[in-house]
Amino acid sequence: MAKVGVEALVLGPRATDRTGGPLGPEWVDVLRDIPLFAPLSKRHVKRIANLARPRRFAPSSAIVRKGERGETFYVILDGEATL
Repeated sequence: MAKVGVEALVLGPRATDRTGGPLGPEWVDVLRDIPLFAPLSKRHVKRIANLARPRRFAPSSAIVRKGERGETFYVILDGEATL
């Protein structure tokens, strides 16, 4: 299978690294379909959408590294990540 990269939402300090603008309200329903965000109110999910930034990672590129401080949250929308 060809490696196609990963498209993710990024929340945290790395959200501003080479990313576009905030997702906006049109992403609220998409985020609410993710089990982690499902119990949250629409208002809270809208705030998360306004903080999140989309980011695409090239195939086989490192998204996180062992030993790095974990201060960024990633939601993989398309593609897959491996150890």
